[in-house]
Amino acid sequence: MLRKFSVCIVIVLAIITSFRAHAQTPPASKTPPPAQIRKQTLAGIDKLQTWYAQSTGLYRQPAGGTPRTC
Repeated sequence: MLRKFSVCIVIVLAIITSFRAHAQTPPASKTPPPAQIRKQTLAGIDKLQTWYAQSTGLYRQPAGGTPRTC
């Protein structure tokens, strides 16, 4: 009886170890390459600069946008 129990425990541990090994593999990264990140960042900065009103020191609301309240 003890031998069957020991074999059962070994099999269960092997199965658990197998599942844990498969679960720990990281998913494929969807991060864009650094050059693309830089290009998007510079485009965003350029866009923000078009919204800045130097006379008031404030950012104006973009055309077609809706006001946001906090």
